[in-house]
Amino acid sequence: SPTPQHPATPEPTASGPGLETFQAQVARIEARYDVQIGIAVTGVSPVGSQLTATWTAGSISSAPAWGTIDLPIAVAANRLSTPPPNFTYMLTKSISKSSLSSDDALNSFLGDANAAAAKTDEVLRSFGDRATTVSTSSSRQGVPAFAQTDWSVSAQARFASQLWCSSQDAMIRSRMQFVDDEHSYGFGRTIGSFIKTSEGTDEADRPVLRQVAIVPNDRAYRVGAALAVIGKKNDLADARAAADAVASRAFFGASGVDGGHC
Repeated sequence: SPTPQHPATPEPTASGPGLETFQAQVARIEARYDVQIGIAVTGVSPVGSQLTATWTAGSISSAPAWGTIDLPIAVAANRLSTPPPNFTYMLTKSISKSSLSSDDALNSFLGDANAAAAKTDEVLRSFGDRATTVSTSSSRQGVPAFAQTDWSVSAQARFASQLWCSSQDAMIRSRMQFVDDEHSYGFGRTIGSFIKTSEGTDEADRPVLRQVAIVPNDRAYRVGAALAVIGKKNDLADARAAADAVASRAFFGASGVDGGHC
């Protein structure tokens, strides 16, 4: 049966022991690798609710979603009266293998660009995200419009935290546990992680990394997390190294985040 929908609730204020220390650690990682980072962490909550505060750190708060937007797209496809054929295979290619062509195919099952965006927006609203709107026009050749959606790390972390509690989306969530080695950096190095990773470049040829995750912290609480890293021009290696470093700091440094519950 579908997961009960809960009315959106005001988010608790982000505070508590360790938050300022965590923010300072992320700032040092930015300086060490000469990158820009945005990270958010929050405890799990029922779909449509927000039980715990969201911790944020870094000098940026958002970036293009790239293929991470295929998570709400997949949820929207799962809500169709007739799910796409070979749905499990498509999820594996999109989520586990980070295939942009599979993301495009999955999105096309929702209709044309406007219809698909509307269905995905509806999913985001049901998860309490009132701000994110899926893009329907593309300014980058070869990059689908939906992949250029501006999706903040805070909104992504809250989506991930609620996806953990969505019983009807267990198949989607399970594909986040078996990601190929190429995309298993960052939170993928945390034991027991569920992740979706995607990469692209901006107009200045800087790598832009996005990752959505559901991970345990060092207190064994499940938390939703999201990460954005903008690296130096043509320097993917340092951007990934920075993602590894900040994910490790989140595991230990964000232990003050409340765990929440489903």
